[in-house]
Amino acid sequence: MTVKKLLMHLPWSHSAGMARARTLLSYNARSLRTELRDSLQGATDLEEVAKAQGVPIEEPFLDWTSDDGVLRVLGPTEDYYRELLADIVEASTTLEAKSSWEDTLRKLLAGTVYEDLDIETLAENAETTAKNNTSAICLLEVDSKKLLFTGDAGIPALGQALDVLEADGFQPGDLQFVQVPHHGSRRNVSPSVLNRLLGPKGQSAKVGTAFASVPKKNPEHKHPSKKTTNAFLRRGYPVHLTQGVSKWSYLNAPERSGYSTSAPEPLHTSVEDSGDT
Repeated sequence: MTVKKLLMHLPWSHSAGMARARTLLSYNARSLRTELRDSLQGATDLEEVAKAQGVPIEEPFLDWTSDDGVLRVLGPTEDYYRELLADIVEASTTLEAKSSWEDTLRKLLAGTVYEDLDIETLAENAETTAKNNTSAICLLEVDSKKLLFTGDAGIPALGQALDVLEADGFQPGDLQFVQVPHHGSRRNVSPSVLNRLLGPKGQSAKVGTAFASVPKKNPEHKHPSKKTTNAFLRRGYPVHLTQGVSKWSYLNAPERSGYSTSAPEPLHTSVEDSGDT
């Protein structure tokens, strides 16, 4: 495969704090949080490979478009990205410990609640991390078909991308394919965001297809959230899960040997409820 261009964010170019953190990588600094250190190291390694191969790097901010106009970046904006970097740099070990404690408490208090095609218990005000919201949100448009890739983006980032789409005349349900954000986490989407993106709940007919990238081994059943897969399904977008299996979404293409039809997630009437909705 020939790589002609690499799209990746270069956080050290937008934040003095990130630039300092990157410098500290040379000393394997223990002062850096593990997650930040690993993320910066991975990005730095990728940048070095691209430079060694002579592959140009471009940052995927709002309004970046491929030369043929097929792929378009809907977010984040460069200004929003800088705001998020400031939050990432300021995040402390104390906050990480608090988050871990809150997760443990939620697991202890977790129960189940009832849902159906009309009853929805997905939270309206859930939050995700600043790091997740830095994800590039991309729209692929081929043969008048719209495919949306959301990465790990959360509610505010998706809302900004929807502002851009709606300004161009986008209507709920215009998507033929959508990637469920962040492995199907219940914290990345809300009823109002999904109404804008997919349409109102209570739809029994299929409108499009949704995919969620989830791990094969998932002992805590954390991803995907049944609240999330239900929310997509009741808006006409049944969710297919990867779970360690290669899946192929196609239109007007020949059959592939060894492949069979993928079964989407059903409507779950009993869903996890952690008390934070």
